[in-house]
Amino acid sequence: MTTRSQLRAPFPWYGGKSLAAPLIWRAFGSVPNYVEPFAGSLATLLARPHAAKIETVNDKDGLIANFWRATQTAPDEVARWADWPGNEADQHARHRRLVDAALPKRLDREDAADLSELTRAWAIEHGENPQLRIALCGWEGEHEMPRRWTRIAWRSKGSGKNRGKERIWFSPQCLPVNDGELFATAGAELGAEAA
Repeated sequence: MTTRSQLRAPFPWYGGKSLAAPLIWRAFGSVPNYVEPFAGSLATLLARPHAAKIETVNDKDGLIANFWRATQTAPDEVARWADWPGNEADQHARHRRLVDAALPKRLDREDAADLSELTRAWAIEHGENPQLRIALCGWEGEHEMPRRWTRIAWRSKGSGKNRGKERIWFSPQCLPVNDGELFATAGAELGAEAA
């Protein structure tokens, strides 16, 4: 396995996979084309241990998509604005302006259940394709997947109501993973389960 210097996500993100990324890459291997439809903080992509090939990312959240586009095209400018030595009142005003401007572009909570089900249906439809290795992430009880899929339990850094219920379902085309060994060194708790 060719390794490269791994990068860290520049900000925390609800649903981020920074602790699960090594497991995901172990299951994927050095794939020629990586597609991330729910980019968020890009924790999984940034932790890729292999040399980059073709990588495609997207996110329904317009602010996230814009952040990554700006970071790619003008990283020094993004860093300059991110390093702004503001005060609390200034930060609240900037936050309010961003939120107000972005509301129509943001993923509504009502859309989340539909999006989850659509994603699950797509994963099942394409799960037997020998050219695809799919990781479907969610919580215990969220997805009912075919028996040939491998379900892995893991723990994120979060503290919400779903803490300890995090799951990743790997399609049959994924490489086998020794998750206990991997996460014993990463400091997370998880284990393979029968699907």
